[in-house]
Amino acid sequence: MEFLVKIERTQNKFINKFEINKFITNHLNYEFNNIDEAKNSQLAQELFYLPFVKKVYITPSFISIERFNIVEWGDVEEEVKNLIENYLNSNQEVVS
Repeated sequence: MEFLVKIERTQNKFINKFEINKFITNHLNYEFNNIDEAKNSQLAQELFYLPFVKKVYITPSFISIERFNIVEWGDVEEEVKNLIENYLNSNQEVVS
């Protein structure tokens, strides 16, 4: 079964949730405030390469991303969804 990601808007206009149809971590949550903190997560590092990503929060069933106020989610959320989906479907580890 392939990973599918669904975009979920939150009440905070800077934070989007990317719901995943299968568990991606072993019942643990991770929060990364910058690329240096994300050393043990290749996926979080790739998300921080996007210039608008401020914070990445990885849970077993979704990834939540806080953005800087330099873009609107409507302009970039599909790109982020595709990045997450492609990463997960490449069978790489989410957090090591």
